[in-house]
Amino acid sequence: LALGQPNEARRAIEPVRRRAPEDPDVLLISARAADQMGEPYRAVELLKRALKDVSARRNSEVWVALCAAYLRGGSAAEADVIMEEIERFLGHAEESLIRFDADLARLFAQRGELARAHHLAERVQARLQASQRERSWIDQQAQLAVDEVYAHVHESERVPSRRTEVLSEWLQQLN
Repeated sequence: LALGQPNEARRAIEPVRRRAPEDPDVLLISARAADQMGEPYRAVELLKRALKDVSARRNSEVWVALCAAYLRGGSAAEADVIMEEIERFLGHAEESLIRFDADLARLFAQRGELARAHHLAERVQARLQASQRERSWIDQQAQLAVDEVYAHVHESERVPSRRTEVLSEWLQQLN
């Protein structure tokens, strides 16, 4: 999938899928392949099956993939419902919520939905600033997503850029 070859990924995962057809990781990979092949409704079906597993409900990658599939299928309203439900499934797992919002902000920015991306990026930024603990790897990845969103926003000139300020803060945190 990372090489942009969803047909090859689908063929490679098929033997595993036959042995474990309801495994959430297998379903996630199969859904990503379907989505890349232009089958977003098939991806949604597979991801909904994956979400029957409790561990998949706590995996932000599954939720982001589901939102992406809904958006690619033209179902923005369904993606909104997923965004509203995410806190119920992730509960108060702060790192999972940060990662989910950051991944979703990146997705919206890439799709050109900059107002939504900016809103989510601000929410990620607020959560990161409120955090009293040392930044984990997930926090750093979320901050990179925020930087990417601000870069997209800055390029569109719809909202003033804070990219330089955010990047500077992030670099200070690393030192």
